[in-house]
Amino acid sequence: MSKPRRRWFLGIISGFGFGLGVAVALLGSGAFPLDSPWLVWLPIGGLVIGLAGSLWAPRAPVATSALARATMARASSAPVPAASTEVWSEPTPDAPDAAAPIADDGGDASRA
Repeated sequence: MSKPRRRWFLGIISGFGFGLGVAVALLGSGAFPLDSPWLVWLPIGGLVIGLAGSLWAPRAPVATSALARATMARASSAPVPAASTEVWSEPTPDAPDAAAPIADDGGDASRA
C-alpha cells in the first residue's frame, strides 16, 4: 500500500492567509494600532497552526486497488452534458406584469 498524501503546503498557505485576514480585520476595526507586533505574529501563528493541522488531519489514501483506479477512470471520462443555449424565454400571457406603472393619486408632490 502506498503512503497517504500529505497536504502540508496547502496547510501553510491557508493558515497564513487566515492569519493575515484576521490581522487585517483587527487592524481595520481599530483593535490594534498599525505599529502593533500582533500584526506580524498573527500571520506567522496562522502559518504554524495551518501546518500542524495539515499534518495532523486525516489523510486520503491514494487509490491503489484496480477497482478504485477503474472507478476513477470511468468517472473522469464520463460525457459532460451540453449546456443550454436558451438565453431568453418569453413570459407567459397570464403572468402579472412586474413593470406596471404606479398609479398616480393626483396629489401635490409638495405636500407630505
